[in-house]
Amino acid sequence: MNEMKADDRRNRPRRFRFTLRKMFVVTAVVALCIGLLIHYGGCVGVLLLAMALCFVYSYFRQDKKGMIVYVVVFTAFWIALQLVGPYTSLRNRVVWVVGTDRLQEWATETLDNLPPADQHGRMLLERERLPEDTRVISGYRPAVIPARNGQEAYISFGHGGGFYQWGLLVGRPGFEPSWGDDYEKIADGIWGYYGE
Repeated sequence: MNEMKADDRRNRPRRFRFTLRKMFVVTAVVALCIGLLIHYGGCVGVLLLAMALCFVYSYFRQDKKGMIVYVVVFTAFWIALQLVGPYTSLRNRVVWVVGTDRLQEWATETLDNLPPADQHGRMLLERERLPEDTRVISGYRPAVIPARNGQEAYISFGHGGGFYQWGLLVGRPGFEPSWGDDYEKIADGIWGYYGE
């Protein structure tokens, strides 16, 4: 009789039991998920969030193999994103290929000698006329955005399209976008953007 009860207990599905350690893990993963969604908008953030939640599910089920798989996949994806992600790749080209000082120098010269505006008032920069080193970061329709509403003039390099966009804003030394919370400072007067 006792043996049958012991067998029943062993064959029952495991329930989630909240210990202090599990509460700590859940709190840490929730904080990580919120940080990922804030830092990586759109589908990239959702994918990282899904992997983190799968890790939590495996942790509660005490599935060590599943936890290891999700940690390895999450880490590999995050490292790949840092090295070759669209925005990160652009940022690395600015820092390591073009050079922030060189880009700042070129932007200052361009802003001192503004190109003529077209019939719609846009000051588009022709990619073919950009210096060769700057052309690698130009994206689609590089343009000078004239000073307005208290914001000084700057150069915009837009990339991407559809649901995910990234780009650069380059101004004179000291330039800061008026909506600075949406941008990452790469160097003095050089700001990067990525988001939906």
